[in-house]
Amino acid sequence: MVIRKKRKGRAVLCVPAEGGAYFAEAAGEVIGREAFFAGGDPAALVARAVREGFRGPRLFLALTLPGLRVEARRFPDMTEEELGETLRWEQDRLFRSAEPLAMDWKAIAHSPEGWETCATACEEEAFGRWADGARAAGWRVARAAPLLPSEGEQVVFVGRKECLMLARSGGLAKRRFRAGEEESALPLLTGEETPLAAVPMADCGREDWAACLAAGLPFPPYEEALRGAALRLLRPPLLDLSRPADRDRPFFCRENRTLRLAQGACAVLLLALVGCTAGYLYEERALAAEETRAAALTDAWRSLSAARKARAAAAAARREGRAFVAGDPAWDHRLLSLAESLPPGVAV
Repeated sequence: MVIRKKRKGRAVLCVPAEGGAYFAEAAGEVIGREAFFAGGDPAALVARAVREGFRGPRLFLALTLPGLRVEARRFPDMTEEELGETLRWEQDRLFRSAEPLAMDWKAIAHSPEGWETCATACEEEAFGRWADGARAAGWRVARAAPLLPSEGEQVVFVGRKECLMLARSGGLAKRRFRAGEEESALPLLTGEETPLAAVPMADCGREDWAACLAAGLPFPPYEEALRGAALRLLRPPLLDLSRPADRDRPFFCRENRTLRLAQGACAVLLLALVGCTAGYLYEERALAAEETRAAALTDAWRSLSAARKARAAAAAARREGRAFVAGDPAWDHRLLSLAESLPPGVAV
């Protein structure tokens, strides 16, 4: 029984096989449900996986397709950019195919004497059917790995007619032999016993696998071999033939640097716009509140203004009176003289 511990990094693993494909659901390093679907059309197989409840959209595809080529070459010392250009020019000589090929390469060792490289390729049409089928189902082939051996390991790719054995110890060594040959054809690495993994190719059916087991080759049962090939997809691949647009990428890398910088600038502008809008709305509400408060204080302001005018008028009258008294100290005597000189009955 498998217990799922986390959902981060969810992916669906797919191993093409004779007459169908093996699918397994993985979350991080944990394998969940698995199933074998019969059929020959990759688009129909992926669509059925979707209908059966497998959850993408990331599909890890094992490149066990017929016509898979793996080559190890040594090149003289040069820069890594020159090495990449050389390998692109040498593609036809490496793989010798009239069909368009999807290719990837990697330098696995470097010394003053030169480069040890590994290159793999498969027919673009065969791989394209899987990539396009995944796209049609709303998924993407985020990893298309040829399941090459790790350091100190050897892997046997079992096809219907012949087997390809790869071993990695510093560089990459390979050997081909016919399917069903005896076990003595297997050892490739010398010295201590090395881990051996067997991977069925897409044209290798259960009968072909049984013939290898009958010949004494130390392979696991067919279903277990398919499961083991799916588990190898969880390792970081040495080579990857998936399309660049479908691959998993870090949030910031050289390929998307311009896009991320533009997104950052847009985010800064958006934050500035949000800040300006919030400031404008705040000031507008503050102005409306002040206008409401001013309207409520209009009557009080009018009363206060009238009182101030009255006080000013009274103060002006008092100043006028004091100025009159100061200008004529004998004003009261003249007022009495005026009263005495007036006819009777006239009041002053």
